[in-house]
Amino acid sequence: MCKDKSNVLVTRQGEQAIKLNVLVTRQTEQATDMIKDISDYGHLPFLLPMIETVELSPSIDCTKYDIIIFTSTNACRYFQKYNDTVTADRYIAVGVKTAEACKKYLSIDIDFYPETFTMEFIKDKLLSEGLKSGTKILLPGARERIDRDDSKLLDRGVELNYLPIYETIFVKYERGYIDSFLLDNKINVLTFCSPSSAKSFINQIDNINYKDYKVVSIGKTTSDFLNSHNIDNVYPDIYTTHEMIKLILKI
Repeated sequence: MCKDKSNVLVTRQGEQAIKLNVLVTRQTEQATDMIKDISDYGHLPFLLPMIETVELSPSIDCTKYDIIIFTSTNACRYFQKYNDTVTADRYIAVGVKTAEACKKYLSIDIDFYPETFTMEFIKDKLLSEGLKSGTKILLPGARERIDRDDSKLLDRGVELNYLPIYETIFVKYERGYIDSFLLDNKINVLTFCSPSSAKSFINQIDNINYKDYKVVSIGKTTSDFLNSHNIDNVYPDIYTTHEMIKLILKI
């Protein structure tokens, strides 16, 4: 796909498509690959981070678990200080990118990551394997998770241990700034990679008709959060930012 001088893309097959101005709401240090993908496809990325993460330093009593589940790349990154002392018989990651982060930051080979990149899938998978009462599971991650519902595991008698190793906070903008940003940059597409980024955006914007935009989320959990606010959106079959960008081309 190559660019011409108009507002039209010309693909290698000679087809034409409209250039899109795509809003990226990821935190800055995680947005590089997404911005590159958008640019490589000939569209224009506009970075406006809606969240950032702050490291926490909780103490941990137990150092041996049956299972440790990493739910995000941030969970892997902030778990480094515990990596030499906290171990498990089994390591699980929510998605291929999280598995790669475990290898990068922790030198851990993941036991498995699910076909569907959600905690719900992992819970159902573990339960279908006959997860025993008393199994010790460590969940390192954010202080607050919008999507947390661990009742299935708790009902089985599993011992869940939450380790809040980072906190997600909203990036605050002056009132009206985001509205102006969308208009000034003629944004066509809104992208959200977490319920937190979507919540931050929704809380800070004043005048918007979401039907004027194409809204793309990274996966079902973020999509469900947007749907709960009556925001129509689409998400890819594989929950990665690369697949999000491929999906934008089909909009």
